[in-house]
Amino acid sequence: MDSMRRFVGRSDGPDGESREDTLQGPPVSDDFRISRSELRSTRFLTAVTAVTAVVLAMVMVFGFQLMRHVLGAEPRGGGGDECEEGEADACDEGSVCIAGRCVAGQRPTRCQLGDPCASDCTPSPSLRCDPETAVYVPVKRPEPAICDEAQVSRFLTEIGRKCGSLSGCKAEDLKSLAIDDNEFLQLMVMFPDTVAIHFPAGKPAIAVNAPAWPNAAEAEYYVESLLPLVPQLQKASAVLVVALASRGGKKADAYSLERAKVVVERLIVAATDRAGLSPAERDSLDPKIKLLALGDRKQLSPTFYGDQVLTRSIAWDRSNQDMIRSLIEQGDGISARWKSWLKQTINQTVFVVPIPCRLGAK
Repeated sequence: MDSMRRFVGRSDGPDGESREDTLQGPPVSDDFRISRSELRSTRFLTAVTAVTAVVLAMVMVFGFQLMRHVLGAEPRGGGGDECEEGEADACDEGSVCIAGRCVAGQRPTRCQLGDPCASDCTPSPSLRCDPETAVYVPVKRPEPAICDEAQVSRFLTEIGRKCGSLSGCKAEDLKSLAIDDNEFLQLMVMFPDTVAIHFPAGKPAIAVNAPAWPNAAEAEYYVESLLPLVPQLQKASAVLVVALASRGGKKADAYSLERAKVVVERLIVAATDRAGLSPAERDSLDPKIKLLALGDRKQLSPTFYGDQVLTRSIAWDRSNQDMIRSLIEQGDGISARWKSWLKQTINQTVFVVPIPCRLGAK
């Protein structure tokens, strides 16, 4: 009889007692009855399926984030906020702007010029601890016979043949010589007092009525970093200002020209003022300076940069300078996006090259 009944609820009977109300239903076959063991198995399989789904979801999320990190799709840090390189307060303190995102800054492991001697860094053979200031300064080196080097002599001879002297060489002729010389950048870094000044992407802006750049804080950092170069500028027979731009843009020539102008017209002038040069001494520098805006025709590789340029580079602030040097130290151990940023930044550069040699054919 129980198999013919179906529970529908409870009600109070005539005697006041609670009873179950049932209706007649179709007979239930024993084939549709579920045993307790089958019910346990079903519950177990359901639980396993749910756990497996959760684990797979976690694996997929972790794998996706790992892939984004390895490929450099989103090198976040310092909040990962969007930013623009070179803008004042673009990121929080301790972060730098890389490829449009704020990322946690990094310090190189090797000691840098101006670091306190007590710093937790690896001393560089090119630096020594100054006992008076307790900071790292360049190792005193003998004056090199750079003008007798075969590569330098060849370059000077070419200038002599084409122009007679550097002072008489037109900018177009110098630019043509530089572009045709496959070892031109190697030649520039041979001169012992060469420095490389880096610019953020898109700076200075080349649009009409664009705001002046660098801002006050960045200009101050540039000028302070250039002060040790002023005596070499005074002693030099000529000063080449060689401007580069990163690849990939149609305005590479315009960017390199504007960067060279910023260096010549603002930073060098400000550094010589800070150094206390008289107006006559500053004016004597003007005919020495030769500007070469090469655009993206010459490019620095990270390997060449690390070997030849790293210790003489100047960025727009200390955080970005440290980041460039740290990424160079890490080599291939950085993400693809960081590699791209690094390659661009080391080529958004102006070389200032004091040449001590008397120029012309020998």
